[in-house]
Amino acid sequence: MKIYPKMPCSTVSPWKQSKVNRQLCRFLKKINKCKVNRDDLFVYLFILITIVVIVFIIILVWTLGGDRCNGQRTKQALCKEYNNGVITGDLCYSICIEKSIPLHYCESETHSDITYRHQESLIKIQKNPAAEPLPYPISLETFQDKVFHFLQYNLGEIDSPQLLDRVLGFTDFNANGEMNYAECNTLWQLLHTREFFILLIFQNEASFPKINGTCGSAYAYDYIPSSPLYQKKSDVNPVMQYFFPNYNQWMLPTWEKRAQIAIGLLELSSILTESFSTKFYMCDIKHTNFGVSKDFEAKVVNLESVMSEQQLLHSGGKKRCYFDSECSYGIGCSMSCDVNSRTCSNVPRRPAVSFICDILKDYVLFDSPENCKFLFESLISQCQSLTSLNHTISHNVIPNKIKDILWNQVKNKPVDWLKPRKKRSLVQKNVPLKKVNKKLRV
Repeated sequence: MKIYPKMPCSTVSPWKQSKVNRQLCRFLKKINKCKVNRDDLFVYLFILITIVVIVFIIILVWTLGGDRCNGQRTKQALCKEYNNGVITGDLCYSICIEKSIPLHYCESETHSDITYRHQESLIKIQKNPAAEPLPYPISLETFQDKVFHFLQYNLGEIDSPQLLDRVLGFTDFNANGEMNYAECNTLWQLLHTREFFILLIFQNEASFPKINGTCGSAYAYDYIPSSPLYQKKSDVNPVMQYFFPNYNQWMLPTWEKRAQIAIGLLELSSILTESFSTKFYMCDIKHTNFGVSKDFEAKVVNLESVMSEQQLLHSGGKKRCYFDSECSYGIGCSMSCDVNSRTCSNVPRRPAVSFICDILKDYVLFDSPENCKFLFESLISQCQSLTSLNHTISHNVIPNKIKDILWNQVKNKPVDWLKPRKKRSLVQKNVPLKKVNKKLRV
């Protein structure tokens, strides 16, 4: 075998070079041409880091201070209606005149509404009117009849005149004892927003956020920072779960504070079934739809899932069905299909309290005191097995026993052990609603 002497690539004749050798020579030439000294390398690195930092700052400024969700355009449309006397509300002056409530921080956006965050409140604005504007002019008697029939359609035969007074009293935004067209039209728009309708009905209940003001179809209510209620193991990163099996429990409040929250959850089940003359259902009962306020009260954060028995009947009571799966409107509103009439029933198969007990099992059972743990676990199991076939008394007796156990553990605490903080309202208005006089200015 003949061995050729080592020569530069340029001196090797083409017919003696193999394909591999030609590629190697080209590679070596590129390396010789791409030599960069150390000073140039530092310059290039500095330029690259500068570009990355500038891009990061631009993204951060756009995220925090940019006009997300078209806040400026939404504000202009809202203020135009306010200036034309079509809508009103105790937020309108702050948004349109004082301009002390900017609509910059966009919390979320859906196909129907936009939610903005301002201090400790959420401001929700409907993209499209929830109902047609009222005819102008309109008499007080006509408006009251429309409101009464609306409540009757959504709640059934109501036997609480206080509810009608509360709804009509909310119309008097300026608290002068009279109603004008803008106030009536504003209330009419808000009533057709289901979330606001539920908020207004349960304003006196601790489990629901408080309304902090309105302006046309826009309304503000308390922001609940601690949401969801807790984190399940399945929601935790698998790596963290492998090394720390109880990682999802580390950030939970103390057991006594969780017991206080659990009492509020159990009371919520009573509120839903005993309010006025109709029952209410929470069609999506799970831990992610509850939050905790600063004074450790359980709060409903998914208000869209709360429906009255009458609303549930309108949604699917007359729906044709062949299987039970066709009668489900969420885990809390899963009904049965009547095989004879082929229609969905209007009673969920499991009561709301049984789903709340599912939450309590993950939330307060695992580290409950030893002196009550056995009885507590037994009652929660009985509560979880409740169905609509059980007598209504069982739906109240078992939860009351669970509340007694929880209350016995916290009743001897000091009065200020939860250290409640003074609630900050979005608007400086905290006056009782006045009775509406039968006088309408148009």
